[in-house]
Amino acid sequence: MCTTSNKKFKEIDVGATILVDVPKYDRAPLDSKNITGRVIDKKNGLFQVGTSVGIIKDWLPRNALQISPGAQFTGPVPEVVLPIRGISSQLSPFGGQGYKQCHCKKSSKQCSSNKCACKKHGLLCNSKCHKSLNCCNK
Repeated sequence: MCTTSNKKFKEIDVGATILVDVPKYDRAPLDSKNITGRVIDKKNGLFQVGTSVGIIKDWLPRNALQISPGAQFTGPVPEVVLPIRGISSQLSPFGGQGYKQCHCKKSSKQCSSNKCACKKHGLLCNSKCHKSLNCCNK
């Protein structure tokens, strides 16, 4: 089994740019299926991967990685250790898994302060928050 696996998956060196497969349960429906990163360390056939947001907490097996010959990962890797779900949500343009909404339905002035959950997370209010009411954070 090991020889078959070694034939199927090519060797990855430390410093190589790779794509990490993000499991479906760790990402939102519109998020990317892959995260671009760089191999930082290799031990016992497992790889430690760094991204632009931080280092992935878990050591990943070879079958969870894809070599990305066209892409180059440049820039520093922060020393922050995060789970793959946290990295996926920070790289997400939609705020990650789940839906965030505020409950400021009485007054649209509440959405201009950090009492509003959307404003606090740096998101704009959407139709789930206010439906057709005017809001200063839309």
